[in-house]
Amino acid sequence: ATVADTTGNTYLVERSGKRGSSITCTCFGYLGTGLMSCDSLQSAVQFTGSIPLGDYSNGDTCIEVNSDSSYDFRLTGCNFKWCPACFNLDTASSIVTLTISYCTYYAGVDVSAMGGVDYVFTNLNTNLAYVSDGINVHTLGKYGSGQSSMRCRCVSGNRMICDGATLRSIAATTGVATFAASLSVVNQVNLASSLSVRSFTKLGSYLRLNEQRLDLGTDATTYLQYTSGTAGFYVSSTKSLTMTSSGGSLHGTWTSAAVVTTSDKRLKRAIEPLRDTVGRLQRDAMARASDKPSPKVVPGPITDFHSSGGSNGSSITGSSGSSSSGSSSNSSS
Repeated sequence: ATVADTTGNTYLVERSGKRGSSITCTCFGYLGTGLMSCDSLQSAVQFTGSIPLGDYSNGDTCIEVNSDSSYDFRLTGCNFKWCPACFNLDTASSIVTLTISYCTYYAGVDVSAMGGVDYVFTNLNTNLAYVSDGINVHTLGKYGSGQSSMRCRCVSGNRMICDGATLRSIAATTGVATFAASLSVVNQVNLASSLSVRSFTKLGSYLRLNEQRLDLGTDATTYLQYTSGTAGFYVSSTKSLTMTSSGGSLHGTWTSAAVVTTSDKRLKRAIEPLRDTVGRLQRDAMARASDKPSPKVVPGPITDFHSSGGSNGSSITGSSGSSSSGSSSNSSS
């Protein structure tokens, strides 16, 4: 129930059995109008016509959700009671998605014209959790991984503005984590769902993938997968290359952009460095050149040697193969 005065102040009186179900108000006359001042110590929620942005309402209990659930805050849909502003999501068995409609309603009263309602969502277990206002979906990280709890303020239009880093539209499938300007990490950072980088990323030392998979495209079919000491490259979900500590394998048909030459050590013998081979060949060539014999004149008998004189008309005739007593003849005329 609500109690209002003529100046625009509205006070919420909670249901029976809940804190704030009884309040004490004092009415003052103010310029011909009635101004009520109620005891806020007894009232769980208080609204005024000019409520500051820092004044908001909080529920005093939490409800636990362990499966996909939807709540309309205009109705008594939480165990036949008004829904609180605190939700614990138990994700021990599976991912849990919580959808809230008309979040500007608190205890059945639309407070969008008077202020905002703050909600607290906490993931208690080991799977992801999602909170939706029907427009956007906010991601809660796994318990112990960071970003496992967030606070949201519901404003006019039944829109929740949350301090969780990962957000996506209800029509999208991938959440995007955004940061104000820059992010500096001294030791380690855990991301709830995904990280989207618009331009350039520089890694100081190395990149480690705990899930042992690196996606290279948005369709999730081109990726690098590591399994039991083997790294495989997949394109359109088909393995193209396998690498291990001892080598690797090519799968499918591969085309070389240049001539491929092979050299199998198993087919070779007497392998030595090239400089040693060239030096040895040079030494062998020099040795062969020094051992080659020089041309020689072999002595032998003179055969068929004739000499004719000039003006004196002398002549000498020699012949081999017969003995000669050295006879000679001279003639002159």
